Amino acid sequence: MDVAYLTRRYRADENGTPAFGPDVPSRSDAASVDGIRQTGGMAVFDHLGITIDDLPRAIAQFDPVLQALGFAREDADDSVAWYREGEPELILFPAREADTGPHRHGRVGWQHLAFAVDSRAEVDQLHALALDAGWTAVRDPKLYPRFNDRYYASFVEDDNGIRLEFMHNPPK
Repeated sequence: MDVAYLTRRYRADENGTPAFGPDVPSRSDAASVDGIRQTGGMAVFDHLGITIDDLPRAIAQFDPVLQALGFAREDADDSVAWYREGEPELILFPAREADTGPHRHGRVGWQHLAFAVDSRAEVDQLHALALDAGWTAVRDPKLYPRFNDRYYASFVEDDNGIRLEFMHNPPK
């Protein structure tokens, strides 16, 4: 088992078996519904792993955006992760096979990952930051009345076909 992907929440024992570290809430107090364990106070969505072609280039593109969103970075041997308290962890892995990318939007698989922010100005700032880091604009910041009259968002895409959305959707 390749344990290089194990990041701040997981540790491997001497056999390489993943184990929860001391900074991870215990799952032992989880309830069970129809045999499926419910996690109580823990988020169900824990992490997202994305395979990319060029790890150093992807770090250069992802890091400024995720740092601006308040995520801290942790490098591992063959991966990199960003985490923020109470949020799912985002992990980048290099592709195991050469020339298998980029992902094509609209094909089976990845669609996009949306980051909710507190204002339209933050959408604009993140969009500009992403473009400066090498992302390509898919859709510049604008209102999306097809969702609702308050939904303001932009979309960017990296060299791997990974698409991010920065969105602000305040309550009524």
